[in-house]
Amino acid sequence: MKPKFLTYKNDWEFHRYECGGKPIEKLNFVEIEGEKFKVKSAQVTVPYNDMGQQYSSTSTQFWIAIDFHGAKIAVSLDVLIKAKVKITPVLA
Repeated sequence: MKPKFLTYKNDWEFHRYECGGKPIEKLNFVEIEGEKFKVKSAQVTVPYNDMGQQYSSTSTQFWIAIDFHGAKIAVSLDVLIKAKVKITPVLA
């Protein structure tokens, strides 16, 4: 069975994560190159203006913490996906 990787879409009004075409609303762990990472999430609201009208969009964003020379750094999963990193969601 072919592994299903996390994908990311930035629509005009919100950000969306999917796996195998199904939206991901909650994510606790992901696997990257055989290593398991705990995922942190937050609801993020971003205001925007369209032809003079003010709107806002709310999306769930996901991050993992990586160790970089002894310092923990938060990295957004969308940044990794855009860099072509294969991320497998651990859904169970």
